[in-house]
Amino acid sequence: METEKAKWNHWRIATILFGIAIIVESFFLYNTLYFKGGSFSLPWGTPVFYDDGDYVSAQGSWISDSSNGIIAEQKINTTDISCLQSRGLCIEARAYKADGASGNLLAQALEYEIKSWTPQEVIAVLDGRAGTIEIRFDRTKKVVTMAESEKAEIEGARALPAYAHLGGGMEAIEASRK
Repeated sequence: METEKAKWNHWRIATILFGIAIIVESFFLYNTLYFKGGSFSLPWGTPVFYDDGDYVSAQGSWISDSSNGIIAEQKINTTDISCLQSRGLCIEARAYKADGASGNLLAQALEYEIKSWTPQEVIAVLDGRAGTIEIRFDRTKKVVTMAESEKAEIEGARALPAYAHLGGGMEAIEASRK
């Protein structure tokens, strides 16, 4: 029988492998859309939302609803978020094109603590040193939103939070061109 630590390591390995897959996919999208300049139709128009009672997940691209915040700076991105009620956590694997001349593609895995799990909504929070990110899965509307706020003790912290929603690939590409 697997130990709890071994099971947890399987989750981490799966997250890392998924992050690598996202990087490869992002590189392909970036090459197709920006270097070749051609038109490219993504096979997905809307984000994917999956709900199986004690497990919810979503895949898509974060679209900023604010002019500030992390997502406003990461316009070209793709993400996969999986939440397991029995573990009390959500894991987000995100890849994005860094702003600036480098054009680097970066990936990160984020771990959120589930604060609330109801038939209508799942709320998970990542409480970091500089700020807090809250994601909400609206299980009725099948929509995922994010609110990001900076901690007041951080020099130059924003007074208002930044908001984003999980959209489709084409919506993210159109938003990145604005």
